[in-house]
Amino acid sequence: MKQNQKITFLCVFLPLLCFAEFTAEQIIGIGYQPGDRLALVYSAFDVTSIKTTCLEWAMVESLPPEPDGTHNYVWDEIDSLVIKHQRSGIDEFCIWLGCNCWWATCPHWSEITTKDRRRPLPEYEEDFYEWVYNLVERYDGDGIDDVPGLLYPVKYYMMESEAQQFYFFEGCSYETHVEDYLAVLGIAYRAVKDANIEVQLGLAAVLFPDMFDDFPDTATMFDRLRIVDSIGLASPYPDSVGTRSMRFMRETICSDSIYDFVCFHPLFNWEGLFGQVNFIRSIMDSAGIDKPIFADDAVSGPMFYDDGFRPRLPEVKDSLYNIIGNSAHALHPIVDPWFRANQARSVTKNFVVALSLGVQRMWTETSQDWVWPWLTGMESWAFIGLVDYNWLFPAMSVPRPALRTLRLLKEKFEGYRRITRLPPEEDLSRIYLFRFHDGYRPDMLCIWFENHIDEMPEDDIPETTDVEIDFFPANRRILMTSIITSRIDTIAHTDTLFTTASGRLIIPLLNETPIFLEDIGSIGITESRSLPEKITISAHPNPFNSSVTIAVDCRGLINQTPTVEIYDLNGRCVAETPFSQSESAKPLSTNAPGAYRWHPAPSLGSGVYLIHATVGEATASKRIVYLK
Repeated sequence: MKQNQKITFLCVFLPLLCFAEFTAEQIIGIGYQPGDRLALVYSAFDVTSIKTTCLEWAMVESLPPEPDGTHNYVWDEIDSLVIKHQRSGIDEFCIWLGCNCWWATCPHWSEITTKDRRRPLPEYEEDFYEWVYNLVERYDGDGIDDVPGLLYPVKYYMMESEAQQFYFFEGCSYETHVEDYLAVLGIAYRAVKDANIEVQLGLAAVLFPDMFDDFPDTATMFDRLRIVDSIGLASPYPDSVGTRSMRFMRETICSDSIYDFVCFHPLFNWEGLFGQVNFIRSIMDSAGIDKPIFADDAVSGPMFYDDGFRPRLPEVKDSLYNIIGNSAHALHPIVDPWFRANQARSVTKNFVVALSLGVQRMWTETSQDWVWPWLTGMESWAFIGLVDYNWLFPAMSVPRPALRTLRLLKEKFEGYRRITRLPPEEDLSRIYLFRFHDGYRPDMLCIWFENHIDEMPEDDIPETTDVEIDFFPANRRILMTSIITSRIDTIAHTDTLFTTASGRLIIPLLNETPIFLEDIGSIGITESRSLPEKITISAHPNPFNSSVTIAVDCRGLINQTPTVEIYDLNGRCVAETPFSQSESAKPLSTNAPGAYRWHPAPSLGSGVYLIHATVGEATASKRIVYLK
């Protein structure tokens, strides 16, 4: 067993390291959503933002225009994706655009790529413009040529992905790679703004492998960029003037007149986020640019690899993936829970760190495991789906701990406007501490102890440390909430700690699992009137197929009984308290006046319903999914 340490963290005396404004609605999303099969599942877990898989030009316009210039667009697939997700309650989309079109793009010039994303030939650039224009117009919600049934406008698009790699965007030649991408981006930007000035287009060209995971200095970082170029990840040819990757990133980011936001891919360890975001921002600052930074393809699980600058478990990587991907393997019951726990930790750290760095949106990947990982590559991203996918009944897919943790994060982030990382003293570099503040809720802390060790599944006794924090007032009750790391847990584990008379809080056995700390009142006082008037709703199970337990937590609202109403997506009230006897919705106990069990009437069909609770002037809402 590893020996515990004891560290005192006097965070009240430390200056602020960095802070950023955010909202929980803006930041939390899921990427690589290939279809509408999981829309109900993600809606039930309060996911409101989705990034799609690539929508290629040829998928909508597979044949050239008619001689008279008429375009034959086929919108069925993207229409279904958008409309069904919106009907499930997901109101924000980011559509990933690809300029691949067999009849319009320049011919192959290289043998190093398996993709066909190249710049349209000059005679077809106007057709590319028309495709993007009509796409944006179809989903912008302005009432002009909108797709029937559109509930919310689609506000975000990204042009290509990891375009600095020839593997994803090869342009028309090596020499014109940067210019080709900027040309495509410029045409798309003009089309987007001509369709709707409010819609935003992102520069989605920036990729960093694990270059920043170990906090390299500037000289090391540039050496690594040169290595990346020479091995072909970004380019098959070395560039005698600096690096091609650096030129690509600088020239595209500095072309700020043809994009609205920069989107990068944090594909490896979450610690690399610090260097990645600061590197992008340094390029912006040098050119006087102030654009939002988004992150997508944020890997939601631990990455194991045998190359790169910081290899992780290279000797056993393939064995681990074979076990994770084979539920019949004898070691699967040991390795899979370990992997899923690390996935939940990775999701939490990605979002918390991204928030602290000012990243305005992050889409974590991926919605489901890859179908054939043995053909597409035995890598972490093949196994980081957020559900155990049910091929017969997708809406009954079982959420993994990372998805339950995503919902917990959204609940915890709600009500705060800023997050600040509190800088550690030199001997506390393994402690990560973040303060959520400037909202209608009392300040909250998120903290974890990072051991910087790639532990194996058999290392079931993690390294821990005792931490003392001088942050909260004296004699207070502190709610400690751990993220969800186990498949058997449907809700987060909580415990109550207490500050001393001097205001010292002792956190025993802190480990790599992030916890949240919230002040919930004075010691010895069962109800704290200093708490804000806020109510929260929980529903279990969700989705449900017969009845659902609804619990309304009335924080700071003493001796008041909530009024609960349930609506369908058409705004029709289908049930309200006091529920009728036929709905089996009497209070569960006199000790829990805000707890009910609702059994939908036989006339109600499957779908998304909205719980609306009111206590005085405080209100709250929550989506539930009924699978009849």
